[in-house]
Amino acid sequence: MLTLTSYGMTARSCPPGRRPSRAVALWADGEQGLQVIELAPHAEGILITTGVRTARRWIADGRRHDDVPSLSLTNTYDLRLTSTRHN
Repeated sequence: MLTLTSYGMTARSCPPGRRPSRAVALWADGEQGLQVIELAPHAEGILITTGVRTARRWIADGRRHDDVPSLSLTNTYDLRLTSTRHN
């Protein structure tokens, strides 16, 4: 599961005397647990890549399902704008 918020919201919702948070996303799954994704200083955005793997899942009545597709977080990349000068 991926949960997103805006950087402006996290930067402004900070108690006095504490550094503003740079966390803009949370990734949670059964294999990797909870991961906080932060916007790096001077970054304009984040590219998030995922992969599909299969997993075994149990449902509430005790039945097992094998080879259930499941998303996993593969990597995150900071995105920065580059300045180009045209004459």
